Amino acid sequence: LEQYKPQMLEDAPYNEGIKYTYAQRMRSWFGRDQIEEVIAKLIKEIDAASAVISLWDAGGNVNRRPDGSSDHQHSGSPCLNHIWVRVVDEEISLTATLRSNDMFAAWPANAMGLRALQQHIRDEIARRSDYNLTMGPLVTLSQSAHLYDDTFENADRLIQTQYAKICEDRDFFDAAGNFLVEVADNQIVVTQTTPGSGEVVTCYSGKNPLKLVREICAASPAIKGEHIGYLGIELQKAAECLKTSKQYIQDRR
Repeated sequence: LEQYKPQMLEDAPYNEGIKYTYAQRMRSWFGRDQIEEVIAKLIKEIDAASAVISLWDAGGNVNRRPDGSSDHQHSGSPCLNHIWVRVVDEEISLTATLRSNDMFAAWPANAMGLRALQQHIRDEIARRSDYNLTMGPLVTLSQSAHLYDDTFENADRLIQTQYAKICEDRDFFDAAGNFLVEVADNQIVVTQTTPGSGEVVTCYSGKNPLKLVREICAASPAIKGEHIGYLGIELQKAAECLKTSKQYIQDRR
């Protein structure tokens, strides 16, 4: 991974067998350093939505290819095509679009290289201005995410040895937030709060647990499957307590 980072940061370091690097595409392929332009753009306009780097050569760069062929006509076209850098609330994020992505052999290196680029842009902005941004998310969009058949055996071995361990490492964080269930005023009340800060987002109420589950899923479609399963159990318990007049206490484990 460390050896890969220069391919995302340094202009055309020599690598035997490599026609070009992503850094070459960003820094000199089109006759301008797009990384530097993004840094300058954000220093000048920190909330700009136009800090974009393009790696696809649609016009045919005769300085790079004497025949003037474009990436549509050439077999050595880049998999990484587009990078977008954005700053919101003093947090810098980077979104990258890859047209073709080998998820087993290439994605880890791609992601670490892009993260290094994101860190470089953040550090250069901090060095040249008064902005001291925090590192936000790295988002990769893979238009064709795939494995090649020569990696199937290794991928299967990795799943067999690691997947059970990953499942044991439980993470109860859900970006959809937390849901506090109680019985009040002869109905089930569900209060949704933000993760971490605990601010109230909205409340749901009613007596039908299935209807409540559907309302929650419709409003928060990205909720984790395990989380909504847990909520279904708790809402059914709360509904039974309503029927029997027993006290309901939410399971917080």
